[in-house]
Amino acid sequence: MKTGILAQQSGKENPTNLLSNGDFECWTAGTAVAPDGWTLYTDGNGATGRDTVESKGKLGSYCARLSSVASTLTEIYFGGVATPKGITYWKNRKITFSCWVWCADAATARLDINTGAGGVLNSSYHTGSSTWELITLSTTIPNGADEVTPILVLVGNSTAYFDGAICVEGESAFAYADKPAGEGVWKDYFATSTIVGWQAGKTGTIYVKKIGKTVFVSYAILGTSDSATTTFTLPYTGATGNVYDLGMAWDNGGPYVVGKILLPAGDAVVTLNKDVTGAAFTNSGTKYVFGNFFYESA
Repeated sequence: MKTGILAQQSGKENPTNLLSNGDFECWTAGTAVAPDGWTLYTDGNGATGRDTVESKGKLGSYCARLSSVASTLTEIYFGGVATPKGITYWKNRKITFSCWVWCADAATARLDINTGAGGVLNSSYHTGSSTWELITLSTTIPNGADEVTPILVLVGNSTAYFDGAICVEGESAFAYADKPAGEGVWKDYFATSTIVGWQAGKTGTIYVKKIGKTVFVSYAILGTSDSATTTFTLPYTGATGNVYDLGMAWDNGGPYVVGKILLPAGDAVVTLNKDVTGAAFTNSGTKYVFGNFFYESA
Protein backbone atom coordinates (compact mmCIF):
# COMPACT_ATOMS: atom_id res chain seq x y z
CA MET A 1 0.00 0.00 0.00
CA LYS A 2 1.39 3.42 -0.93
CA THR A 3 2.07 5.99 1.73
CA GLY A 4 0.55 9.47 1.40
CA ILE A 5 3.84 10.94 0.21
CA LEU A 6 4.37 8.29 -2.46
CA ALA A 7 0.78 8.65 -3.60
CA GLN A 8 1.27 12.39 -4.06
CA GLN A 9 4.45 11.80 -6.01
CA SER A 10 2.59 9.42 -8.32
CA GLY A 11 0.09 12.14 -9.17
CA LYS A 12 -2.85 10.20 -7.76
CA GLU A 13 -3.19 12.32 -4.62
CA ASN A 14 -2.86 16.11 -4.51
CA PRO A 15 -3.87 18.20 -1.47
CA THR A 16 -4.23 21.40 -3.52
CA ASN A 17 -7.74 22.81 -3.14
CA LEU A 18 -9.29 23.18 -6.61
CA LEU A 19 -11.86 25.66 -5.24
CA SER A 20 -11.36 29.37 -4.64
CA ASN A 21 -13.13 30.99 -1.67
CA GLY A 22 -14.04 27.62 -0.18
CA ASP A 23 -13.97 29.27 3.24
CA PHE A 24 -16.64 31.74 2.05
CA GLU A 25 -14.83 34.78 3.40
CA CYS A 26 -15.26 36.89 0.21
CA TRP A 27 -18.61 38.46 -0.73
CA THR A 28 -17.71 41.51 -2.82
CA ALA A 29 -21.08 41.54 -4.68
CA GLY A 30 -23.04 41.69 -1.40
CA THR A 31 -24.00 39.44 1.49
CA ALA A 32 -27.37 38.30 0.10
CA VAL A 33 -25.99 36.80 -3.13
CA ALA A 34 -23.62 33.95 -3.94
CA PRO A 35 -20.07 34.25 -2.53
CA ASP A 36 -17.20 35.18 -4.85
CA GLY A 37 -16.41 32.41 -7.32
CA TRP A 38 -19.73 30.61 -6.76
CA THR A 39 -23.06 30.81 -8.62
CA LEU A 40 -26.60 30.42 -7.27
CA TYR A 41 -29.17 28.16 -8.93
CA THR A 42 -32.72 27.58 -7.71
CA ASP A 43 -35.82 26.15 -9.38
CA GLY A 44 -38.10 28.02 -6.99
CA ASN A 45 -37.82 30.50 -4.13
CA GLY A 46 -34.45 29.38 -2.83
CA ALA A 47 -31.81 31.87 -1.72
CA THR A 48 -28.22 32.11 -0.53
CA GLY A 49 -26.36 34.57 1.66
CA ARG A 50 -23.61 35.10 4.18
CA ASP A 51 -23.77 34.16 7.83
CA THR A 52 -21.30 35.03 10.58
CA VAL A 53 -19.16 32.70 12.66
CA GLU A 54 -21.00 33.93 15.77
CA SER A 55 -24.23 32.60 14.26
CA LYS A 56 -23.26 29.47 12.40
CA GLY A 57 -19.76 29.72 10.94
CA LYS A 58 -17.35 26.80 11.28
CA LEU A 59 -14.13 28.36 9.94
CA GLY A 60 -12.96 31.95 9.69
CA SER A 61 -15.54 34.74 9.99
CA TYR A 62 -18.29 33.64 7.59
CA CYS A 63 -20.12 30.70 6.08
CA ALA A 64 -22.58 30.25 3.21
CA ARG A 65 -26.28 29.84 3.96
CA LEU A 66 -28.75 28.12 1.63
CA SER A 67 -32.51 28.28 2.21
CA SER A 68 -35.41 26.83 0.26
CA VAL A 69 -39.14 26.23 0.56
CA ALA A 70 -41.43 23.30 -0.29
CA SER A 71 -39.79 21.07 -2.91
CA THR A 72 -37.46 23.79 -4.14
CA LEU A 73 -33.93 22.84 -5.20
CA THR A 74 -31.35 25.45 -4.20
CA GLU A 75 -27.62 25.20 -4.80
CA ILE A 76 -24.42 27.14 -5.29
CA TYR A 77 -21.82 25.72 -7.62
CA PHE A 78 -18.18 26.31 -8.49
CA GLY A 79 -17.43 26.08 -12.21
CA GLY A 80 -14.18 25.66 -14.05
CA VAL A 81 -12.49 22.98 -11.92
CA ALA A 82 -11.50 21.01 -15.02
CA THR A 83 -10.45 24.02 -17.10
CA PRO A 84 -6.74 24.41 -16.17
CA LYS A 85 -5.81 20.80 -17.01
CA GLY A 86 -8.66 20.07 -19.42
CA ILE A 87 -11.52 17.59 -19.09
CA THR A 88 -9.52 14.76 -20.71
CA TYR A 89 -7.09 14.82 -17.78
CA TRP A 90 -9.91 14.25 -15.26
CA LYS A 91 -11.67 11.37 -16.98
CA ASN A 92 -11.37 8.14 -14.94
CA ARG A 93 -9.50 9.96 -12.16
CA LYS A 94 -10.50 10.02 -8.51
CA ILE A 95 -11.71 13.29 -7.03
CA THR A 96 -12.84 14.11 -3.49
CA PHE A 97 -15.19 16.96 -2.57
CA SER A 98 -15.86 17.67 1.11
CA CYS A 99 -17.46 20.44 3.15
CA TRP A 100 -18.65 21.09 6.68
CA VAL A 101 -22.46 21.24 6.75
CA TRP A 102 -24.93 22.29 9.48
CA CYS A 103 -28.62 21.45 9.15
CA ALA A 104 -31.57 20.71 11.43
CA ASP A 105 -33.45 18.59 8.87
CA ALA A 106 -32.47 15.16 7.60
CA ALA A 107 -32.27 14.33 3.89
CA THR A 108 -32.10 17.95 2.71
CA ALA A 109 -28.41 19.02 2.53
CA ARG A 110 -25.75 17.22 0.50
CA LEU A 111 -22.87 17.66 -1.98
CA ASP A 112 -22.98 16.94 -5.72
CA ILE A 113 -20.45 16.82 -8.54
CA ASN A 114 -21.97 17.52 -11.95
CA THR A 115 -19.99 15.86 -14.75
CA GLY A 116 -22.30 17.00 -17.55
CA ALA A 117 -22.84 14.13 -19.98
CA GLY A 118 -21.39 11.81 -17.34
CA GLY A 119 -24.24 12.56 -14.94
CA VAL A 120 -24.52 14.04 -11.45
CA LEU A 121 -22.78 12.27 -8.56
CA ASN A 122 -24.27 12.63 -5.05
CA SER A 123 -22.95 12.42 -1.49
CA SER A 124 -24.93 11.13 1.46
CA TYR A 125 -27.24 13.65 3.17
CA HIS A 126 -26.58 15.51 6.40
CA THR A 127 -28.36 13.64 9.19
CA GLY A 128 -30.25 16.70 10.47
CA SER A 129 -28.41 16.57 13.79
CA SER A 130 -28.25 20.38 14.24
CA THR A 131 -24.47 20.06 14.44
CA TRP A 132 -21.61 20.47 11.99
CA GLU A 133 -20.94 17.29 10.01
CA LEU A 134 -18.16 16.79 7.47
CA ILE A 135 -19.86 15.54 4.31
CA THR A 136 -17.56 13.91 1.75
CA LEU A 137 -18.09 12.78 -1.83
CA SER A 138 -15.21 10.71 -3.24
CA THR A 139 -15.76 9.36 -6.74
CA THR A 140 -14.22 8.58 -10.12
CA ILE A 141 -15.01 11.06 -12.87
CA PRO A 142 -16.69 8.99 -15.63
CA ASN A 143 -15.23 8.68 -19.09
CA GLY A 144 -18.26 10.47 -20.55
CA ALA A 145 -17.76 13.61 -18.46
CA ASP A 146 -17.51 17.01 -20.13
CA GLU A 147 -17.30 19.10 -16.94
CA VAL A 148 -16.41 18.82 -13.26
CA THR A 149 -18.61 21.13 -11.17
CA PRO A 150 -18.77 20.81 -7.35
CA ILE A 151 -22.17 21.83 -5.96
CA LEU A 152 -23.53 22.55 -2.47
CA VAL A 153 -27.15 21.37 -2.48
CA LEU A 154 -30.30 21.96 -0.43
CA VAL A 155 -33.68 20.39 -1.23
CA GLY A 156 -37.06 20.82 0.44
CA ASN A 157 -38.23 23.30 3.05
CA SER A 158 -35.07 23.85 5.07
CA THR A 159 -31.98 25.95 5.77
CA ALA A 160 -28.39 24.69 5.78
CA TYR A 161 -24.97 26.22 6.35
CA PHE A 162 -21.76 25.31 4.52
CA ASP A 163 -18.13 26.10 5.39
CA GLY A 164 -14.65 24.89 4.51
CA ALA A 165 -15.37 23.46 1.05
CA ILE A 166 -12.41 21.65 -0.50
CA CYS A 167 -12.08 19.62 -3.69
CA VAL A 168 -8.88 17.68 -4.37
CA GLU A 169 -7.53 15.11 -6.77
CA GLY A 170 -7.47 11.62 -5.24
CA GLU A 171 -9.64 9.80 -2.71
CA SER A 172 -8.36 11.41 0.51
CA ALA A 173 -10.44 14.04 2.32
CA PHE A 174 -7.77 16.53 3.37
CA ALA A 175 -8.39 19.19 6.02
CA TYR A 176 -9.58 22.51 4.61
CA ALA A 177 -6.86 24.66 3.06
CA ASP A 178 -6.90 27.54 0.63
CA LYS A 179 -4.84 27.17 -2.54
CA PRO A 180 -1.20 27.09 -1.34
CA ALA A 181 1.52 29.32 -2.74
CA GLY A 182 3.35 27.88 -5.71
CA GLU A 183 0.42 26.33 -7.57
CA GLY A 184 -2.16 28.46 -9.37
CA VAL A 185 -1.52 31.46 -7.15
CA TRP A 186 -2.19 34.11 -9.82
CA LYS A 187 -5.80 34.47 -10.95
CA ASP A 188 -7.37 37.06 -13.23
CA TYR A 189 -10.51 38.50 -11.56
CA PHE A 190 -11.27 40.96 -14.36
CA ALA A 191 -14.37 39.04 -15.50
CA THR A 192 -15.86 38.73 -11.99
CA SER A 193 -14.76 42.06 -10.50
CA THR A 194 -17.31 44.88 -10.30
CA ILE A 195 -15.57 47.58 -12.35
CA VAL A 196 -16.96 51.13 -12.37
CA GLY A 197 -15.88 53.99 -14.62
CA TRP A 198 -15.82 52.54 -18.15
CA GLN A 199 -18.34 51.91 -20.87
CA ALA A 200 -19.02 48.39 -22.12
CA GLY A 201 -16.14 46.98 -24.14
CA LYS A 202 -13.39 47.81 -21.68
CA THR A 203 -10.42 45.46 -21.65
CA GLY A 204 -7.77 44.54 -19.13
CA THR A 205 -6.66 42.27 -16.32
CA ILE A 206 -6.88 42.25 -12.52
CA TYR A 207 -4.42 39.60 -11.40
CA VAL A 208 -4.53 38.62 -7.73
CA LYS A 209 -2.57 36.14 -5.64
CA LYS A 210 -2.77 35.52 -1.91
CA ILE A 211 0.05 34.09 0.21
CA GLY A 212 -0.97 33.79 3.82
CA LYS A 213 -2.70 37.08 4.61
CA THR A 214 -0.73 39.07 2.02
CA VAL A 215 -2.62 39.85 -1.20
CA PHE A 216 -0.71 40.95 -4.31
CA VAL A 217 -2.56 42.85 -7.07
CA SER A 218 -1.47 43.70 -10.62
CA TYR A 219 -4.09 45.57 -12.67
CA ALA A 220 -4.48 47.20 -16.08
CA ILE A 221 -7.83 48.53 -17.39
CA LEU A 222 -8.40 50.38 -20.66
CA GLY A 223 -11.55 51.77 -22.27
CA THR A 224 -13.86 54.73 -22.77
CA SER A 225 -14.71 56.57 -19.57
CA ASP A 226 -18.35 56.98 -18.55
CA SER A 227 -17.91 58.14 -14.96
CA ALA A 228 -15.61 60.27 -12.84
CA THR A 229 -15.81 57.55 -10.18
CA THR A 230 -13.31 54.78 -10.93
CA THR A 231 -13.27 51.59 -8.85
CA PHE A 232 -12.87 47.81 -9.00
CA THR A 233 -13.54 45.07 -6.45
CA LEU A 234 -11.12 42.45 -5.14
CA PRO A 235 -11.86 38.94 -3.81
CA TYR A 236 -10.27 39.60 -0.40
CA THR A 237 -11.30 42.24 2.13
CA GLY A 238 -8.52 44.42 3.54
CA ALA A 239 -7.56 44.36 7.21
CA THR A 240 -7.73 47.37 9.50
CA GLY A 241 -6.03 50.51 8.22
CA ASN A 242 -6.44 52.26 4.87
CA VAL A 243 -4.06 51.19 2.12
CA TYR A 244 -2.66 53.95 -0.12
CA ASP A 245 -0.42 53.35 -3.11
CA LEU A 246 0.55 54.79 -6.48
CA GLY A 247 -0.18 53.69 -10.03
CA MET A 248 -0.16 55.12 -13.54
CA ALA A 249 -3.13 56.87 -15.13
CA TRP A 250 -4.08 58.22 -18.58
CA ASP A 251 -7.13 60.47 -18.60
CA ASN A 252 -8.87 61.70 -21.77
CA GLY A 253 -5.84 62.30 -23.96
CA GLY A 254 -3.06 62.05 -21.45
CA PRO A 255 -0.33 62.47 -20.59
CA TYR A 256 0.53 59.53 -18.35
CA VAL A 257 0.70 60.69 -14.73
CA VAL A 258 1.12 59.07 -11.32
CA GLY A 259 -2.30 58.32 -9.84
CA LYS A 260 -3.42 57.48 -6.31
CA ILE A 261 -4.90 54.15 -5.16
CA LEU A 262 -7.06 53.74 -2.04
CA LEU A 263 -8.30 50.52 -0.44
CA PRO A 264 -10.26 51.51 2.70
CA ALA A 265 -9.92 49.50 5.90
CA GLY A 266 -12.28 46.52 6.02
CA ASP A 267 -13.24 46.94 2.37
CA ALA A 268 -12.63 45.16 -0.95
CA VAL A 269 -13.32 48.10 -3.29
CA VAL A 270 -10.29 49.89 -4.75
CA THR A 271 -10.72 53.57 -5.69
CA LEU A 272 -8.45 55.06 -8.37
CA ASN A 273 -7.67 58.75 -8.86
CA LYS A 274 -5.98 60.34 -11.84
CA ASP A 275 -3.23 62.05 -9.81
CA VAL A 276 -1.68 62.09 -6.34
CA THR A 277 -3.99 64.90 -5.17
CA GLY A 278 -6.96 62.54 -5.45
CA ALA A 279 -8.60 64.22 -8.45
CA ALA A 280 -11.41 62.36 -10.22
CA PHE A 281 -11.19 61.21 -13.83
CA THR A 282 -13.00 62.82 -16.75
CA ASN A 283 -16.28 61.03 -17.57
CA SER A 284 -15.47 60.81 -21.28
CA GLY A 285 -12.59 59.94 -23.59
CA THR A 286 -10.02 57.17 -23.19
CA LYS A 287 -9.11 56.17 -19.66
CA TYR A 288 -6.24 53.79 -18.85
CA VAL A 289 -4.99 52.76 -15.42
CA PHE A 290 -2.33 50.24 -14.46
CA GLY A 291 -0.13 49.41 -11.49
CA ASN A 292 0.79 46.99 -8.72
CA PHE A 293 0.24 47.01 -4.98
CA PHE A 294 -0.17 44.64 -2.05
CA TYR A 295 -2.12 44.67 1.21
CA GLU A 296 -3.00 42.56 4.24
CA SER A 297 -6.30 40.70 4.10
CA ALA A 298 -8.72 40.52 7.00
